[in-house]
Amino acid sequence: GGSHKSMDSLDSDPKTDFRGGLDAQVVIKGCPSELVQCTMGCIPGSKMALKTVGVLFGCTFTPLSDDPHIEMDIPIVDFGDLGILRCTNCRGYINPYVRFSHQGHKWICVLCKFANNVPGAYFCPIDNFGYRVDTNDRIELTHSAIEYVATESYMTRLPQNPSYVFVVDVSASAIDAQYLPVFCATMLQIIEHMGDNTDIGIISFDSSLHFYNLDPMLSSPHMMTSKTPLDMSDSGYSLLVNVKDSYQSIKKLLEVLPSMHAANTNEKTKLSFESVMQAAYHVQSISGGKIISFVSTYSLCDQVFDTIFLAKSTFAELFGLKCTETNTSVDIFYIGLEDTIAEYGLLTHITSGQVYMYGYDEYQKLSHDLQYCIYRNTGFESVMRLRFSHDMDINEHFGNFFMRRKDLMAIPVIDAHKSYAVTININTDMEDLGRYGYIQSALVYTTKMNERRVRIMTKCLPIICSPKHIYGVLDPECIANVLTKQMIKSLDNLSLEQVRESLMKMNVDMLTGYKKISGNRNKAYPDCVLETSKYILAIIKSRIFAEANTELYERNYYMHYCYTIPPTLGALFLYPHLYSVHDLDLLEYYSETDPANTLVIPGVKNLCSDKLSYRGAFVQDDGYGLYLWIGSEYKQQFISKVFTDASVRIEDLSEHHFHQTDILSAYGRVLLNFINYLRNKKPLYQRLIICEQSPYKDVFFNRMIEDRNNGVFSYHQYMDKLFREVNKALE
Repeated sequence: GGSHKSMDSLDSDPKTDFRGGLDAQVVIKGCPSELVQCTMGCIPGSKMALKTVGVLFGCTFTPLSDDPHIEMDIPIVDFGDLGILRCTNCRGYINPYVRFSHQGHKWICVLCKFANNVPGAYFCPIDNFGYRVDTNDRIELTHSAIEYVATESYMTRLPQNPSYVFVVDVSASAIDAQYLPVFCATMLQIIEHMGDNTDIGIISFDSSLHFYNLDPMLSSPHMMTSKTPLDMSDSGYSLLVNVKDSYQSIKKLLEVLPSMHAANTNEKTKLSFESVMQAAYHVQSISGGKIISFVSTYSLCDQVFDTIFLAKSTFAELFGLKCTETNTSVDIFYIGLEDTIAEYGLLTHITSGQVYMYGYDEYQKLSHDLQYCIYRNTGFESVMRLRFSHDMDINEHFGNFFMRRKDLMAIPVIDAHKSYAVTININTDMEDLGRYGYIQSALVYTTKMNERRVRIMTKCLPIICSPKHIYGVLDPECIANVLTKQMIKSLDNLSLEQVRESLMKMNVDMLTGYKKISGNRNKAYPDCVLETSKYILAIIKSRIFAEANTELYERNYYMHYCYTIPPTLGALFLYPHLYSVHDLDLLEYYSETDPANTLVIPGVKNLCSDKLSYRGAFVQDDGYGLYLWIGSEYKQQFISKVFTDASVRIEDLSEHHFHQTDILSAYGRVLLNFINYLRNKKPLYQRLIICEQSPYKDVFFNRMIEDRNNGVFSYHQYMDKLFREVNKALE
């Protein structure tokens, strides 16, 4: 009882509000929004306050983010034999916002208010304000994002080596796609830089499975062919090998693999994708890791799904569950666009994998993305648990993982750009908890260096009961991200039209709520409310939810893409950045004498046609691709300004011309520097698409969100319609 009384008295004294970080004695490094981001900068004080605001309350978690805007490295702490300090009641982790009482012998959990005993080895006296004397020397008490060296209690076995099994389609359609030489050349680069502890295996398939013995003692790799997915564990074949020990065998196989299957013309029989996956599983399942499968879409099923995000597939569901039990993740690289990706998307979803999609000429993108898939910050054998202050709990989850329990996500493989989102219920009045509420995530994972780690991220938010003040701290970017994922998931039950109507209703409810609590119909909306409305319109007009001009396979792919990306990338996909690139030489830092090192970054323009000019050139960046539109009166001038080769014609212009630096003018190299600057900030390679002809010209103009297009309102028409609906609701 005494400890709770102490807590209450501290809550009421703003001078000693340690949890808010207001005391000058203690500087808390808060959890960066790139790691944990919330739809509002507070916790609503009651269920009624949240309902009045009309905005979902949720969070996104991107635990391994390598976003360059993160201003601090995540510090690592090793408690050794003491073990990681956790609440004995709710199992939450010690963090900068906990309080100490009883002269330092107890610490109060911020999540459940339980008073825990401080171990003798961790004891330190506290001062008159309740701070430990050594607070500023304790990383776990000054950093809201921290990583612990895991003890044995966090391991069911010793950490395994990073493991990759590559499954390669060598059927006739795949050979026609000409991707196999690109795959092998890229893999030859990748194995040069893989860690010495990495294990890899390679399987190919057409009408049969081809297993490769990569034993380092062999003078060259041996191939064995099978019509069925045999368990090769007793074959004597070395199918999963250490990249350092078997480097020469792997290298030889990659050098000859394209020529081995170059003459493949047999399309009469196809091995089922299920059989291929079973074979890869037999190779990978002992250690767990990642199966990376390359398939020509001809090799998949012929069934076509409409707008269903995760089509129910018995194989994908059962096989996915089997993979999660052995900590195996599946990525699928689709080569060719002739089929939908819906059926096996469920497999990547359950196993925390990813879907990639390529046309038959996107070799540079394929090579870049494969390298990024391997090189990026990655964790293996992962689980993540979310905890909240009392009287908050999870409503819905979004992302690629398997839900073991309501608050425990099994994530066989996690990487820097996998983001997870939740919507949160407020069950009772929160003001009884004090002035702050807390959200904590705990990710247990194994690094590429075989180190078992526990990454803790704790978010402290003020509890605000006034809806009026909640409106002022909305985060439009995060709202858009969580809302997009929620609507994608709802497509399993709703039509596109129903989703769009639902989005508009949410927007009306948000605007109506603000007018009601402001008590003044003429009062202007806060900027963050208007920006949220703009993002909702962008969701309605997006390639996922728009009725027209999106192929089924594209719509389904973009669902998978948006379902896992963090808020910054999600916002860019919905509302792309628009830049003028005809006038870079008028901007500061342009240097014709040193174009190779000149980087000019123009300002971002609104997505409306008023910002375009027929006498200019513009680039649209949606995070996935770059779209170059050249005005009709500027085309010849653009060619002569960017290229020194007079034979370049606007009709033939493509991305490849910009990679021929010997024909670029000084201005052309400055433009290329800017394009590469945009690319370097994204995880996947962005093709530069010249919007000279349809369909890309249509894509460019359909994403001028503030214009009327596709039969959908302009931004001003949309807001006018919303305002009319609000006035009806207020009457």
